[in-house]
Amino acid sequence: MWAYCTPKLGVPDLWLAEESGGDWTTATCPAGYKVIGGGCDAEGSPYHYQKSGPEGDNGWHCGGFGSDKHVMAFCLPSGGFGDKISVVQASGGDWTTATCPEGQKVIGGGCDATAEPYKFRKSGPDGDSTWVCGGFGGAKTVWAFCCASCRVTLAACSSSRVGACDPRGPPSSPHPPSSPELR
Repeated sequence: MWAYCTPKLGVPDLWLAEESGGDWTTATCPAGYKVIGGGCDAEGSPYHYQKSGPEGDNGWHCGGFGSDKHVMAFCLPSGGFGDKISVVQASGGDWTTATCPEGQKVIGGGCDATAEPYKFRKSGPDGDSTWVCGGFGGAKTVWAFCCASCRVTLAACSSSRVGACDPRGPPSSPHPPSSPELR
């Protein structure tokens, strides 16, 4: 698990849109806002999902594997700080990365497992400018949310110790598709 820490942005209008629903659910930002990230919680067995990623420029979409989902979208006003965020999309094989343009930092991302078995092991940052998704085989589509003027520190957090974060962040590591532990 990762947490992004930033000094006060000076944007009082950061908005969390939430939606609970069936297998495929979208949380939508209010009018005049754009999505800058999101998340998904599969609320029932088998506790997996195929996609947790942006839906257009104002929603976060999650679904797959049949259980109900709770979806969150992080939103900022359009025409302000939200317009400093760009989105890079990449499609590829089992391990796919989306890389921010030179000089920009990744501040979030998403993944869609677009081919069988329609699931992934990891969707997260890999260094300070790349979002990676992969595992279990099958093609993936990956999104990286990027910002040039954001002062962001990435912290690696232990899911067993909430709040126990390492501000050095997660180590960058290659994800070779031939590694059996990554499938």
